[in-house]
Order: sequence, then structure tokens, then C-alpha cells
Amino acid sequence: MNAILVFLYIFVIRIRSDIPIDSAMWVLGFLGIKLVFDREFFRKLMGFIHNKYMINCITIYMLTLLWMIISILINGSKDYSFVVTYIHVFIQFVTGVVLYLYLKHIDDDKNIVNYLIIAFMIQTAIEWGGFLNPTFRAIIQSTKSEYSLARAEQYQGVRALSLSGNEFFGVTVGYSFILLLFFSKRNTLFRDNLFLKYSSYIFLITGT
Repeated sequence: MNAILVFLYIFVIRIRSDIPIDSAMWVLGFLGIKLVFDREFFRKLMGFIHNKYMINCITIYMLTLLWMIISILINGSKDYSFVVTYIHVFIQFVTGVVLYLYLKHIDDDKNIVNYLIIAFMIQTAIEWGGFLNPTFRAIIQSTKSEYSLARAEQYQGVRALSLSGNEFFGVTVGYSFILLLFFSKRNTLFRDNLFLKYSSYIFLITGT
């Protein structure tokens, strides 16, 4: 379950490309419900939010957003699309913080690296499904904007198989990071089975 939450947060999925609600928001909604019923989790979140560093980060972010809006008004522009994107990024940032605190709360963050690796293994399986099954690929592409699909054509459609919100650079960087983490001491997946361990590593490489 926790690996699914990490997957939905990292690989931003939309039911339809024209609906602004994505999987990171689903995760935030799920964690919001957890906060209502888990008082200890709520207490830890409040303690983290009242940290001076966190307050400074949020303040700087809000001031930057305010400056963007003022700049748009001064220049007489009516294009607020960038502001919407900035707000969406902020929501993803908040979701990431809450998700990290939740994972740390339930198992003292011992398995976070495992969850990250599993999330990318799910992504790799989705890519293979898109390669092998045209119907599955069509379903994946229905979550993409027309701009993303047009960009994917420049790469022979390969990255269109990805469910990531940033189909090109972000996925590659993410896989590079995971492949490095794979051999860290915090990765306990298949620790006692070298065949499965190296097989899963090769499987991850195919997703890059």
C-alpha cells in the first residue's frame, strides 16, 4: 500500500488529460483522512510545520507567488496559467512533505528506499505493458495532454508510455537516482536472494 502511495505521488496520473486533479492530490486526500483519525500523526505534522525552516520555506514560496501575480497585473497580462502551475507545484510539495512524515510515522522511514524502488518497478511494468499491448498503450495515452503526445512523437512515442507528468527528462533522472539507490544499504529488497536482486535491477534498467 505504501509503495502504491509513493508511485501515485512520483508518477503524476490523471484520469483524463483535461481534468486538473491528479494522483498526487489523491494521495493528499488519503493522508488527510489519516490525519483525522491518527492523532499522533497529526501531532508530528503540526510539530514539523511549526519548524522555523519550514515556515521560512512556505513564506518565501508565497512571496514569490505574490510577486508573480503583481508582475502580471503591472504588465496588463491576463495569462495566469503560470500561477496555476506554481500553485500546483506547491500542492505537490506539501503532499511530498506529508507523505514523508506519514512513512516515517508508520515505520520510522526504514523502508522508504524500498518503496521508491518498487514504485519505479511498477512504472517499468507499465511501460512494458504499453509496448506489448496497443490497448493498454491507448489507455495510458488518454491520460496525456495533446502537447505531451506531440512531444512524444519526436522520441518515436517511447516516453508516451510513461505515466509521469514530466515524460522526458524527469523520468530519466528519476531512474538514474533509483539505480544508484538500489545498491545502498537501505535497500533491503531481495537481500537474501541474489538472483531476484539482480533480476530486478536489470528489469529497472529496461525502464530507462
